[in-house]
Amino acid sequence: MDEGGVDQQAGPTGMGQARHTSRAAAMAASKTLNEMMKAANIFETEMRKERLNKYRKSINGRRTLTLADDEGMRTSAMPMSSQKSKTEHSNAADNNKNDRNEGELGYSDIPSSKRQKTSNLERDRVGIMFTQVRPRVEEQEQILAMGGEIVESATHATHLVCTSIKRTYKMLMALASGHVKIVGRNWLEDSLQQKRWIPVDFAHDGLAVEKYTIQDQVAEKHWGFRLSESIRLSHERRLLEGITVFVTPNVEPTFSILKPLIEIAGGEAVTSLPANRLQALLKKSYRAIHAKGATEATEMPLLVVTCREDSKMWPMFQLSADKRVPIYGTEVILTGLLRQRILLNAPEFDLIQT
Repeated sequence: MDEGGVDQQAGPTGMGQARHTSRAAAMAASKTLNEMMKAANIFETEMRKERLNKYRKSINGRRTLTLADDEGMRTSAMPMSSQKSKTEHSNAADNNKNDRNEGELGYSDIPSSKRQKTSNLERDRVGIMFTQVRPRVEEQEQILAMGGEIVESATHATHLVCTSIKRTYKMLMALASGHVKIVGRNWLEDSLQQKRWIPVDFAHDGLAVEKYTIQDQVAEKHWGFRLSESIRLSHERRLLEGITVFVTPNVEPTFSILKPLIEIAGGEAVTSLPANRLQALLKKSYRAIHAKGATEATEMPLLVVTCREDSKMWPMFQLSADKRVPIYGTEVILTGLLRQRILLNAPEFDLIQT
């Protein structure tokens, strides 16, 4: 598929009885490749149907883009590498699973104390995820030939290749995961040219980080963060580790979209809680944010994500008239994952204060 994202149709069409032998031969020669590139990227199709790139929410009187379309173009599925045979590769698009389960496939269930061991055992495996850009056909073939995989889920990815900083679903999933390396297209090009996967160790290899990390000062200024710092923080500790995130019914993006983001970031996403557990979490959260030296909202064991349409529910999140914890709009998750921080002294997402 070219990078313009033009869909290709698999197999012969009604023109199969071609009047020109050369055309028939060309169609036959490309049949296998076309079968491998059928449009079956279900998750991205659903994301586009949700039209998240059109959704805007008012915060402090300004309109804010909440979540960009993951690709910004029509896409066809690419060959998905695995331990399957070549025949199975040709059918991979037909069997591609719905990536709405992204973040629920196991990584978030691995204790943080064991994740480094897992990483060491699988350090030679390379799973490449793409956002904003697609690899050319010859690049796809090289990736597979070098033993790499082209994946659509952050739980299976080791690298995210992109061209700029856009708050796409895949970008947020990669940052939230705490293990995906976010690199520019030059990393892929250099790796394919050298016929080896160039190591990018964000903890120890400063030169590789500087060379292959995305540089986008305009986006960093707009969102109030530095990508290199967010990557460092995410690799140290997942943002929502051990936190319960209570999501009310009418938020946008919806719970089904937020849930994988919350879970891959180490949190528990819920839409209800027993009254006694909710009260216990509220009390712990209130004590945490009023403790001396408290600076991060993630020091609370409970984050409440809601919207003004659900304001009738807000009293249940108060201990008393003068004792409350912050309640947030969905931007606290989306921008929080991008920044990898939710500061208590930056109440821009607290719905009661805005």
